[in-house]
Amino acid sequence: MPKQKQIAPRAFSTQATAVKPMNQYKFEVGQMVTLLSRRVAPAVVRSSNKAALNDSPFQVIRLMPVEGAYVQYRIKNALTGQERAVFESELDPA
Repeated sequence: MPKQKQIAPRAFSTQATAVKPMNQYKFEVGQMVTLLSRRVAPAVVRSSNKAALNDSPFQVIRLMPVEGAYVQYRIKNALTGQERAVFESELDPA
Protein backbone atom coordinates (compact mmCIF):
# COMPACT_ATOMS: atom_id res chain seq x y z
CA MET A 1 0.00 0.00 0.00
CA PRO A 2 1.30 3.47 -0.85
CA LYS A 3 1.94 5.83 2.00
CA GLN A 4 -0.88 8.35 2.47
CA LYS A 5 0.04 11.99 2.31
CA GLN A 6 -0.36 13.87 5.59
CA ILE A 7 -2.61 16.90 5.28
CA ALA A 8 -1.77 19.86 7.49
CA PRO A 9 -4.71 21.20 9.52
CA ARG A 10 -6.19 24.41 8.21
CA ALA A 11 -5.61 27.55 10.19
CA PHE A 12 -8.73 29.19 11.58
CA SER A 13 -9.60 32.61 10.31
CA THR A 14 -8.72 35.47 12.62
CA GLN A 15 -11.35 37.76 11.09
CA ALA A 16 -13.93 39.13 13.50
CA THR A 17 -17.45 37.82 13.06
CA ALA A 18 -20.82 39.26 14.07
CA VAL A 19 -21.76 36.08 15.93
CA LYS A 20 -21.96 36.35 19.71
CA PRO A 21 -20.53 33.40 21.66
CA MET A 22 -23.15 31.21 23.36
CA ASN A 23 -22.17 32.52 26.79
CA GLN A 24 -23.10 36.10 25.83
CA TYR A 25 -26.85 35.55 25.67
CA LYS A 26 -28.46 37.93 28.16
CA PHE A 27 -31.27 35.51 29.13
CA GLU A 28 -31.31 31.79 29.87
CA VAL A 29 -33.76 29.06 28.89
CA GLY A 30 -36.52 28.96 31.52
CA GLN A 31 -36.05 32.58 32.58
CA MET A 32 -39.16 34.78 32.81
CA VAL A 33 -39.03 37.97 30.77
CA THR A 34 -41.22 40.96 29.88
CA LEU A 35 -41.88 41.81 26.26
CA LEU A 36 -41.07 45.46 25.54
CA SER A 37 -42.54 45.36 22.04
CA ARG A 38 -46.21 46.29 21.91
CA ARG A 39 -47.04 44.49 18.70
CA VAL A 40 -49.42 41.53 18.79
CA ALA A 41 -50.83 39.73 15.77
CA PRO A 42 -54.40 41.08 15.38
CA ALA A 43 -55.70 37.77 14.05
CA VAL A 44 -54.66 36.00 17.24
CA VAL A 45 -55.88 38.38 19.93
CA ARG A 46 -59.01 40.46 20.29
CA SER A 47 -58.31 44.16 20.63
CA SER A 48 -59.59 44.24 24.22
CA ASN A 49 -57.01 41.64 25.27
CA LYS A 50 -53.92 43.03 23.52
CA ALA A 51 -52.71 45.16 26.43
CA ALA A 52 -53.23 42.39 28.97
CA LEU A 53 -51.33 39.86 26.85
CA ASN A 54 -48.41 42.21 26.20
CA ASP A 55 -48.05 42.80 29.94
CA SER A 56 -48.20 39.11 30.79
CA PRO A 57 -44.96 37.25 31.56
CA PHE A 58 -43.13 35.25 28.91
CA GLN A 59 -40.72 32.36 29.41
CA VAL A 60 -37.59 31.87 27.31
CA ILE A 61 -37.95 28.43 25.76
CA ARG A 62 -35.06 28.44 23.28
CA LEU A 63 -31.91 30.36 22.41
CA MET A 64 -32.06 30.91 18.67
CA PRO A 65 -29.15 31.35 16.27
CA VAL A 66 -27.72 34.83 15.99
CA GLU A 67 -28.94 36.69 12.91
CA GLY A 68 -26.22 39.12 11.89
CA ALA A 69 -25.34 40.94 15.10
CA TYR A 70 -28.74 40.31 16.70
CA VAL A 71 -29.41 37.69 19.37
CA GLN A 72 -32.83 36.04 19.15
CA TYR A 73 -34.97 34.01 21.54
CA ARG A 74 -38.08 31.85 21.29
CA ILE A 75 -40.47 32.88 24.07
CA LYS A 76 -43.81 31.54 25.27
CA ASN A 77 -46.64 33.53 26.83
CA ALA A 78 -47.31 32.16 30.33
CA LEU A 79 -51.07 32.81 30.05
CA THR A 80 -51.96 31.76 26.51
CA GLY A 81 -49.11 29.47 25.51
CA GLN A 82 -48.52 31.55 22.37
CA GLU A 83 -44.93 31.30 21.13
CA ARG A 84 -42.99 33.90 19.19
CA ALA A 85 -39.46 34.76 18.13
CA VAL A 86 -38.04 38.05 19.40
CA PHE A 87 -34.78 39.93 19.42
CA GLU A 88 -32.92 40.41 22.70
CA SER A 89 -33.54 44.18 22.50
CA GLU A 90 -37.30 43.51 22.81
CA LEU A 91 -36.97 41.83 26.23
CA ASP A 92 -36.44 42.85 29.84
CA PRO A 93 -36.00 40.56 32.87
CA ALA A 94 -39.31 39.95 34.67
